[in-house]
Amino acid sequence: MAKVKLSTKIFCGFILMIGMLAGGGWYLWSSLNQLHGGMAIGDGFHRILQASLATRHHEQGFQPGGDLQDSQAVRTAVRRMREEAGRLKLLGLEAQTGLHLDGLLAALGAYESAFQGSVQARSRSSEGHQGEDRQKLLAASDQALLQAAQTLQKKCEEALAHQQSSVESALGTTKTVLGVGILLLCLVGLTLAGALALTITRPLHRIISGLMESSAQVASASHQVASSSQSLAQGAAHQASSLEETSSSLEEVSAMAKQNSLHAEESNRMVIVTNEKTKEVHRSIRATKASMETIAQAGDNIKKVIKNIDEIAFQTNLLALNASVEAARAGQAGAGFAVVAEEVRSLALQAAEASKTTDGLLGEIAQHIAQGSQLVQETLTKFYDMGESAKVVNRLVGEIAAASREQGQGIELINRAVTEIDRVVQENAATAQEAAGAAQELNAQSEQMRLVVDELVGMMGTGAGASEGGGGGQVPERPRGSWRQRISFWRKTPSLDMPGPLEGRRFLMDAGESRDDSWPAGPCGGTRPR
Repeated sequence: MAKVKLSTKIFCGFILMIGMLAGGGWYLWSSLNQLHGGMAIGDGFHRILQASLATRHHEQGFQPGGDLQDSQAVRTAVRRMREEAGRLKLLGLEAQTGLHLDGLLAALGAYESAFQGSVQARSRSSEGHQGEDRQKLLAASDQALLQAAQTLQKKCEEALAHQQSSVESALGTTKTVLGVGILLLCLVGLTLAGALALTITRPLHRIISGLMESSAQVASASHQVASSSQSLAQGAAHQASSLEETSSSLEEVSAMAKQNSLHAEESNRMVIVTNEKTKEVHRSIRATKASMETIAQAGDNIKKVIKNIDEIAFQTNLLALNASVEAARAGQAGAGFAVVAEEVRSLALQAAEASKTTDGLLGEIAQHIAQGSQLVQETLTKFYDMGESAKVVNRLVGEIAAASREQGQGIELINRAVTEIDRVVQENAATAQEAAGAAQELNAQSEQMRLVVDELVGMMGTGAGASEGGGGGQVPERPRGSWRQRISFWRKTPSLDMPGPLEGRRFLMDAGESRDDSWPAGPCGGTRPR
């Protein structure tokens, strides 16, 4: 029940009362219908009894002389009784009449048969019977008609008496049930009213207690919010000044990072040019090595030629020696030929000596060419290593340039972030100022809540008066007692004097405005944030 809404409780209470009233009304309506049906049945039986008395009257007029008019009147009365019984059947009241209606119809049939027998007896006695036989026949028919009439009248009286007894019993039951129902309805209504009052007032008492506690907490919180807002505004001022200095330092670092990036890119270009020059020198040295290898091959060819010359000089020397021997054998005749042979031999020896000297020089040249080729190969290796080192330097310088660019971009992002933080700090300072104003408004709302709770307490009839006004001050500790004690405490709690908005704090000034004298300097001697 604690979680059910108040409107639902009231609605359910009224629905229950309306349901009980509707049930009582329905029972009263059904009882009245039953009484009305019983009265209709009583009227029907009463009309049947009147018709029965009419038949007795016309029957007594018919018996002396057999008057046809009285006979027709009896038949009309019997027909009226049968029609009335049929009407009662059509009304569906057999369940209430029971055997009384069946017995009445049976008695009516017996009476009709007896009357028909009496009519026939008088008709036969007038045709042939005379004297004592005629009197006996009429007496027997009259006796049978009398018994049937008495039985019919008795059935009518019994049915009417039974119906009157049923109506009186139903009326008494209805009175009893209505009396008990009204008493029960009053008891249930009082119980429901008390339950509704408890289910409404108890939550209201809890709500009042909660409102009082909440109001005291709101008052205390508003005082704390005002103090915190003032401290936050002062801290935001110092933070803004520090952030301005940090932003200036970051701008300088960003400029140096950009300069380093430019130098790294220039170094990268110079390394690329040096690498290209190294490649050109490498190609020139390789061409020199190829030329030296060609010279070495030419020296080998010259060696072969000199070897041939040496062999020719050797053969020439042998021929000159043979010529000298032959000239000596010839004597005086071969003296001139011997001189020629000697000269040829001398020339051959000189050619051999020159060939030997040339071969030695070519050997030294080949040795120097081999040494030069080895030095060229070593130079090529060194230049190759230098080219690889240049590639590594190029890659490292490229990475340094890329890192410098990324560093510059990162510093620029940090600078923007610091600028954004500076803006947020200024907004926080402005928000703190607004929070101080909101704290004042909150205190006013708390005071208004106190008035509303006072009015609610008066409506609850707790006997408490209006709230006492109070000056500013600290909020005392709330007692832990009954809700009435809390009401008394809450009324005695003075309202808070909230600090006013922060004066002299201009957090969102344009760059062209002069500095406010009341703005505090930053921890590093900076000025206010812009």
